[in-house]
Order: sequence, then C-alpha cells, then structure tokens
Amino acid sequence: MQSRNKLVQHASRASVFVALTLTALKIYAVYATQSLSILSSLLDSFMDLLASLGTLVAVTFANRPADKKFRFGYGKLEAIAALSQSILIIVSVLLLIAEALQQFFKHKQQLEHPGIGIIVMCISIALTLCLTLFQQHVIKHTNSIAIKADALHYKTDIAVNIAVLISLYLSQFYPGIDSISCLMISIYIIWATKDIIKESLGILLDKEINHSDREKIINLITSHPKILGLHNLRTRTSGKRVFIEVHLEMNPNLTLIEAHTLSHEIKDLVEANFPGSEIITHQDPAGHDPEPEDTD
Repeated sequence: MQSRNKLVQHASRASVFVALTLTALKIYAVYATQSLSILSSLLDSFMDLLASLGTLVAVTFANRPADKKFRFGYGKLEAIAALSQSILIIVSVLLLIAEALQQFFKHKQQLEHPGIGIIVMCISIALTLCLTLFQQHVIKHTNSIAIKADALHYKTDIAVNIAVLISLYLSQFYPGIDSISCLMISIYIIWATKDIIKESLGILLDKEINHSDREKIINLITSHPKILGLHNLRTRTSGKRVFIEVHLEMNPNLTLIEAHTLSHEIKDLVEANFPGSEIITHQDPAGHDPEPEDTD
C-alpha cells in the first residue's frame, strides 16, 4: 500500500511539473507568433495545471489513514479530484470550440515566426508523451482513478498539440484547417471524458462493485462448509479500498464463540482475495431472518 501511495504522488508531481513547463513555453510561443491556435493550446495547458495541482492535493490527502473524524478514510478525494478534472476538461473544450468557430469565420492573419511555434509544439508533444507513459505505468500498478483522469487529460493534449502543430504549417496554405481540427479534437475529448465522470460519480454515490467481483465474494463465502447462506450483501469502494457488508447464515446451535470464530475465518478469506478490503459481518441463525434481501 505504501509503494502504491508513493507512485501516485510521484505521478501527480510529474504532471504538475510538465504542466508548468508547457504553460511557460506556450506563453512565450503566443507572444512570439501571435497564433490563436497556440493560444487555445495554452488555455488547455493552464487547465491542465489547475487540474494537476488539484490531483496532487487530493491524492496527498486521500492517502491519509482513517481517523476519528473520518473513520472510512479519505479515499473518495481521488474521485472528487477526477470529477473536478472532468468538469475542467469540459470547460476547456467549450472554450476551444468557441475559439475554433471564431477563427473559422474570420480571416486569420499571417503568423509571425511560425518556426518558433512549431519548435514549442514539438517540445510539448515530447514532454507530454513521456508523462503519459509514466502515468500508464503508475495506473497499471495502482489503478488510481485520479491518475486515470490526469492521464486522459494529457493523452488528449497530445492530440491537441499535434493538431496545432499541423495547423501551424497548413494554415499558410489552407485557411481554416486549424479550426476544423480543433472541432474534431473537441468532440473526441468530450466523448472520452464521459467514462471518467461515470466512474467518479459511481464511487461518490457508493455504487456496487462490478458483478464479477460480487459473484466472487459470494462464492468465497458460500464455499465455507459451515456457512449455510448469506444475504444483505452490500459493497462500495473508496479510493483503492473495498468495503463489504454481509449477513452470514449459520447453524443456530453454534455458540457465540464458534460464530465469532467462523466470522473471522470468512473475513480472512475474503480479505486475502481482495487486498486492502474491509469486511463487516453480521451473524444470523439460518432460517430465522424474516425478509432477507437478495444478494444479486
């Protein structure tokens, strides 16, 4: 768990560094070229910077252990950061669309020193590509939703930067091509962002874990020879942790100590198969619960 937290924080710091660097480079490029395309990309990089700072703060606090005030921990801060980033993505995309339409319907002035803009965009693409490769490594080992959202942001940046790079060259011959490419990229960004929004809201609203994992939990519990059934199974996630609540149906003739011991065996079995999970069990005598809920 400790190594996971360090990886997530390293990825967050790297994204802040890259965003700061790209913002500074693009400010210079806008000043040197007077390019509206680069200005749009600068706006996107500034949004990246705000989002990356938010992610860094969120994952730093999300890794704090549970305390007396927040007994379930701070894991949902990652989902809050991811949802916030998604909103920033949508806002930046709408601004890009407005800018692209404005450019399309007016005559674009000749760029000053377009070579400077091309060099800056090439550097931007290289830096962003390195960052996304590192983020994918972190996601593979941590499954952090906050880093997933951050990675999505920077993956779309690569496409945006490539489009701006192409438009810097082609706009000299085909006026309006940069506006069309920006509109196409904007549609892609909105489409890609919906999955992050959906996942973040699911965590914040305590959505059940996926069906296959629920079935695995049911099979693990019912595989124990002394468990006669189960009901009222409820699950939710918070950051990397999975919280599980379940009513266990046992032989009504078991002693309290035997039922307690059996519950701990189930707890150890489930937590061994779901590292980082926390399970709360309630012992019921089999056949004595009047209205058990379905486990499906």
